[in-house]
Amino acid sequence: MGILKNSITGETIFLKSHHVFGRNKEKADTELKYKDVSQIHASVRWNGREWQLTDFSRNGTWIDGIRLVPGEKTGLNKENIIRFSTLGESEWRLIDDKPPSNVIVPLKGAGPVIMLDRFHALPSETEPDISVYISQTGGWVCENEKGVYPLKNGDIISHDQGVWQFFCDDPVDVTLSKKIAKEIRFHFHVSIDEEHVFLRIEVDKKTIDLGERAHHYMLLTLARQRLRDAEEGVDQETQGWIETDRAADMLGLDHSHLNIQIFRSRKQINDALSELQNPPHVIERRFGGLRFGYADFQVMRGSAVEGALCRE
Repeated sequence: MGILKNSITGETIFLKSHHVFGRNKEKADTELKYKDVSQIHASVRWNGREWQLTDFSRNGTWIDGIRLVPGEKTGLNKENIIRFSTLGESEWRLIDDKPPSNVIVPLKGAGPVIMLDRFHALPSETEPDISVYISQTGGWVCENEKGVYPLKNGDIISHDQGVWQFFCDDPVDVTLSKKIAKEIRFHFHVSIDEEHVFLRIEVDKKTIDLGERAHHYMLLTLARQRLRDAEEGVDQETQGWIETDRAADMLGLDHSHLNIQIFRSRKQINDALSELQNPPHVIERRFGGLRFGYADFQVMRGSAVEGALCRE
């Protein structure tokens, strides 16, 4: 993605697809505090091919020492030097001219910039305490054991092992080639002795076989809780929720291993349904609880149907 680095202070700016610079901190994406900077001084915008800089100021903006014509769009090249002010430390170098993207940037400790696709775990896939992903409504969210929170550009994500800052390309780019599934149904098949759990997903009458995995039993346990609640007449909005501590005890897992199974399950399903615009989020979380989040599934135990739910 586009990155500007201050030649004097070393400060780094990760460019949004339309990034505004100026003294007005309410309207500018990057606030510039110099006296000769206008309220809305300049903008950098990605036009689909290149980054372009436009000057709106009274006192000028420069690229490689050449003052821009106000209102004209000027293409940027990697290593260009940009000045928004003749004062102080306002000299920036374009160190990356790639297209805008969604990233997580480490603020403390070593580590590379993390390029986001749909789903990512922090601090790592082996310790997935935090999940960052695209919600069903198309916005980025951050999830931990306390719940799910919307992410805005520049938000900070904290963990004992690190601190990261989230930058997004607004709005979230949904690839037009992705399809919208009309019907999705999960099929669990568990052996009589409960030792083996297989999972298939039926997408518009096409079957995707996810085979046998240890984390399928965790999904099955949550799905069974939803079945029990449905049988007792609990509505779809509230059925299936189970305390995280209780779920861990039922599965014989500590919280760390439960989070790993949740991550592996989500990743496998997300990868299997990567052609879809909005794959279902099969595990939902809230403070102290979780549930199987998709109310369209069937459970087979041996050769008999144990239970099934259909979305209303």
